[in-house]
Amino acid sequence: MLRFHVHMSDDMERRGLDMHTRLPLSLWDALLGTSLEVATARGLRILDVPPGVQHGDTLQMQHAGVANSERGVMSYGHHYFELHLVVPDSASLTPDALTALDGLRRLREKHQHSEGEAGAAETSAVGRS
Repeated sequence: MLRFHVHMSDDMERRGLDMHTRLPLSLWDALLGTSLEVATARGLRILDVPPGVQHGDTLQMQHAGVANSERGVMSYGHHYFELHLVVPDSASLTPDALTALDGLRRLREKHQHSEGEAGAAETSAVGRS
């Protein structure tokens, strides 16, 4: 019998054959998506994070958990990554970054305002029939 010892970080927890990791993720990576190198029970792997993930979302990496050989058949648990968004401290942002973020906020507000007008037009059109 071959045994492996996995050195887990404080953010990694084993539950049966599955591993669970609390994964810090920057605001930028959550918005735009990214690929991260992550530690699993089966070694380093690449985790693809899709754009638009939210704080608390969980991503699953299949068969990257703990190995188990029962009756001569190998099976593997999964590795779950719970995403924890890390919002940058405004003091750490450059003036250019703050200006860019303010521009994004204004763009979003403009978009929401135009959606509100379209919704009002649809509502009044329905009311006229």
